[in-house]
Amino acid sequence: MLVPFTVPFSNSLIASLINLYKLKKVLHLGGLTDYNGIPTHNLNNKNTFQLPQGD
Repeated sequence: MLVPFTVPFSNSLIASLINLYKLKKVLHLGGLTDYNGIPTHNLNNKNTFQLPQGD
């Protein structure tokens, strides 16, 4: 008897994926990334954690 292979997804994995997509949406709506998650601010400086300056 063959048993079909299934990938077990735990609730914590699903919760983590949901949180990642929420974070992506927040970063996009905040203007820090484009729709694909690419940062929109300049990363050429040495401080990669610097947020864009406000008005």
